[in-house]
Parts: sequence; structure tokens; C-alpha cells
Amino acid sequence: GDIHLEGKTLEKIESALNQSIDRIIEERCRIVVCNGDVFHRGNISDRHASVGTLQAVFSRGLERLAESVSYIYVVRGNHDDVGATQGHALSFLEYFPMLKNATVKVIDTPCIERITIDGIDLKLGFIPWINKTRFIAKQCVGLSKEESQSKFNDATERMLGIFDFGPETVNLLFGHCEIVG
Repeated sequence: GDIHLEGKTLEKIESALNQSIDRIIEERCRIVVCNGDVFHRGNISDRHASVGTLQAVFSRGLERLAESVSYIYVVRGNHDDVGATQGHALSFLEYFPMLKNATVKVIDTPCIERITIDGIDLKLGFIPWINKTRFIAKQCVGLSKEESQSKFNDATERMLGIFDFGPETVNLLFGHCEIVG
């Protein structure tokens, strides 16, 4: 689920995060997926806590997980989206030493990860939040609202086409997205 770290509820959220991590370790989970919205908003600092404080809480949790979990995936959610030119609030994780051992991967573009655990082949599909407004602003200049929507829908369908799941593996799909219909 979404974590939504923010300053005014930091102690309560950090406690819940630590309880979840304790349970993950106790259950000997091999894969953990943080499926978006790690932070409450892309501009993560507020009057109650600094950017560094909030990042440190999440980082400490990841470091604990990395000691016992084989694979950790952090999917970008809509609340992790900073702005059109700034990337996302999870980009700080790219500079952490623990990423060098490849136990933690930030997912900010649709992708498929193939892993094997205990001889079982797994195919994991990930769909991070797609900012529709940003997409239309960049890809649909001069198009009508209907044409822009159509182009966005076509791009989404093409994106989903990369997930060629077959019967030869265990297939799991994770997404931080809005489903209409």
C-alpha cells in the first residue's frame, strides 16, 4: 500500500512502517514492492520535517529490509512526482550505496523484471504513475482535447503491450495507476 510519509504524522507512520518491516522479516519474504506514494507529496518537506528527515526515515527502512530481502522494488506513484522538469521524489535513492548491490530498484518507467527464487522463474511487470497532464503537454501540442486523449490512450495501450506474459513463468503485475471502466 501507499506509505505517504509526511512531517505531521511522521512518528505514527514511521512506527507503522517499522511494524510492517518487522513482519516482512519475520515472514522471510524474498520480494518487497513499495507500490507508489512513498511520500505524501512530491515536494516532500513541510513545516514539520525537512526533506532529509523524511528521506532518512524511508532509507532506514530500506536498509533494514535489504539485510534480509532479496529484491526490493520502489514504484513511483503520483504523490512521488515532483514536477515537469524535476523528476520524482525517489531520485535520491539512486545515490545510496545499498543500491550498488542491486537489492533496491526504483521503478520510474514501465518495465519487466525477470528473477528466479528457489528455482521458480518469476516475471514481474511494473507500471509507475504516468502523469497524463505532463504527457499531453509534451506529446500533444496543437491537438484537440479529444485527439490528446486518444493519443494518451494509444500510448497507454502500447505501454501495456510490453507485458507479454506467458504460461512459462509465474507472472505478477504491479501498478500505481488509475483504472477507469
